[in-house]
Amino acid sequence: PPPAIAQAVAALSQGQFDADDVHVTLAFLGKVLPEFGPGGDEYISDLVMLDEGTAGLSTVSSRSYITGALAAWASGETRIEAKLSGRGVFNQGPAGETTYVSIDAPGLEDLRGRLIAALTHGNVAVARNHGFTPHMTLTDGLPPGMGPTEAPTGQWMVDGVELWWGGDHHRVEIR
Repeated sequence: PPPAIAQAVAALSQGQFDADDVHVTLAFLGKVLPEFGPGGDEYISDLVMLDEGTAGLSTVSSRSYITGALAAWASGETRIEAKLSGRGVFNQGPAGETTYVSIDAPGLEDLRGRLIAALTHGNVAVARNHGFTPHMTLTDGLPPGMGPTEAPTGQWMVDGVELWWGGDHHRVEIR
């Protein structure tokens, strides 16, 4: 989201998130694998691992495959409008509640579907263990009823996506 919307969402996060953390997850690709240098120093690798459920199987994808698939996908997409559309709650059981702000963006689900297809075509594994509810997290892991009762408002043009890799954000523009 643009900075003003990210700041409005972060302001309701009860200190859990900074504006730089606010995002809409279109596809979860796994966890970046740590690597260790000769002196034992840990650094972020160019590989990500996605655990594939209870079978104990994992899939590894490379950053170059992912960025290539993103670029190919973005070249065929058009921008869409999005707006914040109210507050919701995911009940996480013993882990508490996740309070979020919903996103109304006609065409976003189709855009996401084409993104998943492009990543899959590029041999990139994508998590498929949840449905898709377009949202930005306000608070996470709080006891029931402790999250914010209000939601910010705003609208913007979805004009790109970002690949979050550790602390690095690689932006791909949609024309």
